[in-house]
Amino acid sequence: MMKAVRRRWITPSSCRIHCKALSSYLFRKDGIGYRPIFDFDYYRKKTDIIRENIKNRCCDADIDEVVKLHNKFGKICTEISALRHERNEISKKIKLQEVKKGEDDYVKLVDLGKKIKEKMPQLEDTKLHYENQLFEAASKIPNDTHPDTPIGDEENATILSTFGDKPVFDLDLKNHIQIGEKLNLFRSAALQSDPKFCYLLGDAALLELAIIQYAIQKLTQKGFTTILPPDIVKPRLIEGCGYHPRTEHAQIYSLDPSHGELRLAGTSEIPLCGKYKNIHWNIDFISKHFAFLGMFMDSMLDAKDLPLRYVAVSHCFRAEAARHTSEERGLYRLHQFTKVEMFGITTNEGHNESDALFNEFVEIQKDLYSNLGLHARILDMPTAELSSSAYRKFDIEAWMPGRNNYGEISSASNCTDYQSRRLNIQYKGSKAKHRGRQFVHTVNATACAIPRLIISILENFQQQDGSIKIPEVLRPFMNNKSTIS
Repeated sequence: MMKAVRRRWITPSSCRIHCKALSSYLFRKDGIGYRPIFDFDYYRKKTDIIRENIKNRCCDADIDEVVKLHNKFGKICTEISALRHERNEISKKIKLQEVKKGEDDYVKLVDLGKKIKEKMPQLEDTKLHYENQLFEAASKIPNDTHPDTPIGDEENATILSTFGDKPVFDLDLKNHIQIGEKLNLFRSAALQSDPKFCYLLGDAALLELAIIQYAIQKLTQKGFTTILPPDIVKPRLIEGCGYHPRTEHAQIYSLDPSHGELRLAGTSEIPLCGKYKNIHWNIDFISKHFAFLGMFMDSMLDAKDLPLRYVAVSHCFRAEAARHTSEERGLYRLHQFTKVEMFGITTNEGHNESDALFNEFVEIQKDLYSNLGLHARILDMPTAELSSSAYRKFDIEAWMPGRNNYGEISSASNCTDYQSRRLNIQYKGSKAKHRGRQFVHTVNATACAIPRLIISILENFQQQDGSIKIPEVLRPFMNNKSTIS
């Protein structure tokens, strides 16, 4: 059974000198003494590898600065510990009357005790300063990268496979905007909201609901548990997922400060990670799994209950800057859209469980889109395209005739223990050599990003008479209609 365990403090064995009184970094800002559990031993031993990884991923991180700050922090902690021990020894000698009151040795001990007492606040302030700097610098270190991941930017993505038949048309092709205008399927909300918001009308609205029901039905049949997460989350949750929502360019929507420090969720992944925890966290725009992560924050799971598989339907809000390109007009890039998201939690006792779950999710994605009749390709995304949390990431791009090109419709990411270390999601090992507490591995994947699938369906199934043929698997959810006309 899943069990929420509230802990006052947790640190790995490599950081035991780093004090029990957690004053650190972003976590005090929310009034709670929690912090990420970074593996500083690993950082020190693998500095060269991490430095190269940061370079390949084009991250704003500095592993040498982390090691330097870790040394300073350890040194000041050792000094404080030594002074406390000396102060305790002085108190013990005075209490046991090893020196008598009024003697020179007694006066010297009292004076020494006073000097230590006066020195301690300054050292504690210095320790806090280094601690804050250390955890802020360490939070920018990205996840490790899978050895098969291509190095470079988007142009270096590797096409792993394609599936589905590419359609051949004998008609005057239209893009989804032209189709929508002719069939009255959607309308801009520029006057009521913003050009990147829209109304879905009539059969387009029914098509969205049909896609959602189709995906949920398929996934629940595979044993996934369905969840409807909140659309509003607290800021700490994002940082736990490996993003930085407080930065100048964070593309998230913030609510009025009078309601507290709250954000509109960019994806369902985050709220879910905090289901079993009463602490504060935050959200960002890129990660798709925020809702899930929040649900499990600060939880202790049992290895025999893993892996866990969840599917969530959520509204996603992303304040992405409009690029005003012809390819991104219409429904392709919106500030608000609906998404069906898969999320999994697994052990790492065999060191391949998250890879297996990742591959399972990709096969499910392939099955979903194949049954819709789409032609698509699977890409192994290169290092510069990975978020900080991703160990490996596959994108799936569907053929969109109106663009005469492929367009991304989903992605899948294996985040290993990157997020669980920041959110304190652990499990009790089942094997003899894994009896202790370990960090779970997390995997996420898009089942359906609705606007992109609507584009794909409208453009790939347009008919000579201007109507749209509805994929057979969606018809039961659209009153058995066969066409949109």
